[in-house]
Amino acid sequence: APADADVAARTEPEMPVEEGEFSHEGQLGFVVRGETDVKDPSLGPTVGLSFGALSWLELSGLALIQRSTGARIAATVLVLPRSAMKPFVRLGVPMFFEGGTHAGIHGGAGLQWDMSRNLGLGVDLSVEHFSDLGLGSYTAAVVGFGAQARAF
Repeated sequence: APADADVAARTEPEMPVEEGEFSHEGQLGFVVRGETDVKDPSLGPTVGLSFGALSWLELSGLALIQRSTGARIAATVLVLPRSAMKPFVRLGVPMFFEGGTHAGIHGGAGLQWDMSRNLGLGVDLSVEHFSDLGLGSYTAAVVGFGAQARAF
């Protein structure tokens, strides 16, 4: 009987593993987003690259193609990194280059839906604060949405 149990154990089909299927770890991504300031609604595109440094940590660099040209570097913590639905929090440094370089702080939260390991859609709400944009400080509530294509 023990030999029969060994044969049965080896021939039983393995359950499909969904855990980890949607991890971004080790993936290079291309990001296209639209963002708008709630106080001054004008849609501005952002484009850039992302990299899944760990299963739960993604780093990104984006060009802000808005009224003022800028850039943002950010770290995103994926709360459920191996799930198709990923709540996230993001901390970053936005910079605008009109009349000099003006850096601020960016913090936000959102949800990303990964349709596959290589493609996802997301939406988020963030707050950005600049202590000096040449005309004093400015705080913006930013709504963003976009797509991310990932390789590898």
